Amino acid sequence: MESSRCPIIHFVSSTKTRAGIEATLILQPEDDYEGVALDDLESNSVYLTPIEKNSKTKLLSESISKSICMPIAVYLDLLLFIQTVWPKIEKNMQKQLDTIRNISDENQSSHSIQTKVEGSCTYQHWFETIFFHVQKQSHNPQPVLVHLQKQNISIELDLHVLKKMSLNYQEMKTILMQSNYVIEN
Repeated sequence: MESSRCPIIHFVSSTKTRAGIEATLILQPEDDYEGVALDDLESNSVYLTPIEKNSKTKLLSESISKSICMPIAVYLDLLLFIQTVWPKIEKNMQKQLDTIRNISDENQSSHSIQTKVEGSCTYQHWFETIFFHVQKQSHNPQPVLVHLQKQNISIELDLHVLKKMSLNYQEMKTILMQSNYVIEN
């Protein structure tokens, strides 16, 4: 069996404290995969699926309705974006949130009157048909979630976990090329 016929699984497992992510890359399927009929599998696509905290991955047939399907090229663009462009955007968002927090701190009075200023920074981007949305809030230090949406399917992914996955960008490209997938520049 040629390697281009076998799915490639790229994932970060969930833990007790954070969710995980699984990306199932389907190149040129010749048969059903994990209970999904061949006719329902899109060639040269990635099924991106969140994994709940403290959970194991599920068969694709159990998770496909909650997965976002995108072309492999878009998935690679997303990984490269998170690895190279996102740090600058995140730094800028953090500066804006720090400014908001400083305004709140400056408005504190010693006369038992306090003013609280809260705000958020939002970043949105389109990766072809995939809508990418991140919102950070000045008053909420919780892990940041990335919202991805395609048509009527929306998923939330832990940004920290997506960053971990992006570290494998170059390795993913190498594996794809070894599987006879043509990467366009």
